[in-house]
Amino acid sequence: IRGRVLLPTTFINFDIGRKISLNALDKTKETNGLVFVATQKNVADENPKAKDIFTIGAICRVRQVVKPSSSQVVKVSVEVLNRAKIVNFISEKDCFEVEVCDYPFVDGDELMIASALRVAKTAFNEYTSNNPTLTKDMVATLNEIEEPNRFIDNVLTLAMVKEGEKQRILEITDTFSRLENFATLMYNENEIQKVQKQIESRVRKNIDQGQKEYFLREQLKAIHTELGDDEDMKKDYIDTVKNKKLGE
Repeated sequence: IRGRVLLPTTFINFDIGRKISLNALDKTKETNGLVFVATQKNVADENPKAKDIFTIGAICRVRQVVKPSSSQVVKVSVEVLNRAKIVNFISEKDCFEVEVCDYPFVDGDELMIASALRVAKTAFNEYTSNNPTLTKDMVATLNEIEEPNRFIDNVLTLAMVKEGEKQRILEITDTFSRLENFATLMYNENEIQKVQKQIESRVRKNIDQGQKEYFLREQLKAIHTELGDDEDMKKDYIDTVKNKKLGE
C-alpha cells in the first residue's frame, strides 16, 4: 500500500487499483481473509520492488471488498490485527508473497509506562484543542483506552500527522519509548499549529486591509468619473500636453 501506514488494533478503509495489489487481495480467499500489509517507501513509485517496501507492517483481516462498476479501483475495509515483520521475500511475480513473524511491542516498568501514558494523553488533548477535525466523542473514546500501544495506534490513525512519523513510531518496539516519541510528536504538532494560526491571522489581516484599500480606490475612481475628473482621463491630458513638447 502507498500513502497510508496501517497501525495495529484499528479499522481502516483504503483503495487499491494496481494489478499486483489486486492479486494479493484475491489470495486472501486462500488465507481466511488474512493479509500482511506494509507501506512502500516512495509514494510516487508505481512498481516498487522488495527493497522499496518497509519490512515492518501489520497483519490484517479483510472485512469488506467493494468493486464499483464504474471504476477500476477496489475499496477495501480491513481490521488491523497486530504488528509483524517481513523475514523473507518468497515471490514478487504475481504479487508480493512474504514470510512474516509476529513482532510484538515490549513493555517495561509499569509505573514508568503509566506516567508516560498520562503525559501522552495530556499532549494529545492539547493537540485536539487546536484541531477541530476530531470530535468530542472521538476524543473521549480515545482517552478511555488504557492500553498504551492501542492508545498510540488509534490516535495516530486519526491524527493529521505525516505518514512517515506514523511509520517511525510503528517501528519502535519499546512501549515506554513509543509513548515518549508519541508525546514529543503531539507537542511538536501543537507548536506548529500555534505558529500556523499566528501566520494565518497576519495573512488574513493583510488581505483584509488590501481588500479595504482596493474597495476605497474603486469608490474614489467612480467618484472622479462621476465628477468628470477621472484619474485616467487626467493622465491622458497630461501625456497629450507632454507629447506636444511645448515650452514651459
